[in-house]
Amino acid sequence: ITRMTGDINQVQTGTNLTLRLALRSPFVVFGAVIMAFSVDAGSAAVFAVTVPVLAAVVFAIMLACIPLYKRVQQRLDGVVAKTRENLLGTRVIRAFCKEEDEISEFEKQNQLLTDMQIKVGRISSFMNPATFALINFGIIALIYVGAIRVNSGNLSGGDVVALYNYMSQILIELIKLANLIISITKAIACGNRIESVLEIKPETVSGAETSGNKEAPATAEFKNASLSYGGAEKALNNISLKIMRGSHIGIIGSTGSGKSSLVNLLPRFYDVCGGEVLVDGVNVKDYDLKALRGKIGVVSQKKALFKGTVRDNIKIGKETATDEEIWQALTYAQARDMIEDKPGKLDFMLEQDGKNLSGGQRQRMTIARALV
Repeated sequence: ITRMTGDINQVQTGTNLTLRLALRSPFVVFGAVIMAFSVDAGSAAVFAVTVPVLAAVVFAIMLACIPLYKRVQQRLDGVVAKTRENLLGTRVIRAFCKEEDEISEFEKQNQLLTDMQIKVGRISSFMNPATFALINFGIIALIYVGAIRVNSGNLSGGDVVALYNYMSQILIELIKLANLIISITKAIACGNRIESVLEIKPETVSGAETSGNKEAPATAEFKNASLSYGGAEKALNNISLKIMRGSHIGIIGSTGSGKSSLVNLLPRFYDVCGGEVLVDGVNVKDYDLKALRGKIGVVSQKKALFKGTVRDNIKIGKETATDEEIWQALTYAQARDMIEDKPGKLDFMLEQDGKNLSGGQRQRMTIARALV
């Protein structure tokens, strides 16, 4: 969540500032240095020393801050994850009177973030004082050298004023660059985090098969199918099962025995680590994912509904479903009477996650969505 919101916003800010300042300030700085040398090469030697020292200080601070900004974003991830966990588990937390424990844990995560932000803030805040100090020392040196050359008759007072103005111009632009460097440093750290997400390759690769073999005797078949989550111990091991056309079966087992895992192999929510799964006589790995999942209706344990009308939620199961088909699905799911009693019927607006329906009503809605 943080990478999709805060990180992207930070990259946008860094990019905008780069386009506005990074393409202008360096030209102003180098232009001022060149003009200073055209006025008096001896006095301009101060510029030749000051600018590289400033650049070295700025880049040293930037290199020190980049890894720290990454850690700041990681700590922010921890705070966001804890907040989300508490919001989703509010009922459980209240049921077991764990409010104080969760508040304490949240404060701990928040303090870790605060400490890291203070640490990186102290380092980045050194940027402006260091820049001002070096520029002011440069101005002092410039005036001193200029005074000597004026006394010797090699330079006029107007030339010294011109050199001072060039140094002031450099000061203004370097202050802008210093602030830009801080934003760029944050943007680079956030950009690396976003890149790590974009580089993730999907584990499920879609095939080309769209129809399957309608003559196959078994609608679904498991052949020595095995499944493990993340390389851990196998949740399913060498399961062999045929589900014949027109049959109705129930898979019964204790909690954690792998019933849901077995069902999730059919639409390829997970892939087997051994054996194979066939639908209409074709290995599910050979199917086009959209075609495969169009053959299968799944009602998950979690009752997921979306903000929108009843019609919109049911059409997720079949985009081209007519109102007649929707009512038929609601009838099979024993939800027709419930919807007919709602104002607007199929146009009744559901809240996010179906919060304005009871748990049983949400379950029947998900069944209708699978049956449409």
